[in-house]
Amino acid sequence: MDSIQLWHITVLVIVVLIVAAIAGLVHFVRKNSPGRRSNHGTLPQQEPPA
Repeated sequence: MDSIQLWHITVLVIVVLIVAAIAGLVHFVRKNSPGRRSNHGTLPQQEPPA
């Protein structure tokens, strides 16, 4: 019982960390190079371009 719960918690933590890392990386790339890789997309409405 305990091992199954620990396995679920471990998988959940790993998935959350991966999603957070991907989101942070995408945000980092978009913020540093807005003109190179975000040509296909519109400007982010959340943050005004510096």
